[in-house]
Amino acid sequence: FIQFLKDLKNEGIQIIFLKHPYPPSINSIILNRHPNILKTDKIINQISKELNIKIKGSFFPEEVGLTDEDYYDGLHLTIQGTKKLLEFNLPE
Repeated sequence: FIQFLKDLKNEGIQIIFLKHPYPPSINSIILNRHPNILKTDKIINQISKELNIKIKGSFFPEEVGLTDEDYYDGLHLTIQGTKKLLEFNLPE
């Protein structure tokens, strides 16, 4: 995977990682049931720093300011929710 990302960057392709959280009302339940999400979050952050890749969004809806009302059906973001997600950048 790392080599693939490096190859893309060498070809001049801009890479952006997108983190999409579950709705706030169920996010903590999902994270407790699937702890690999937290491990994945750390790996994405590490790769991002090593390869200078931007990250949009967060696996934590409260960081982005998302509410349950920002989701159509408990999983898919509304237009407003998508704007919030895409406007959020992790502090560097």
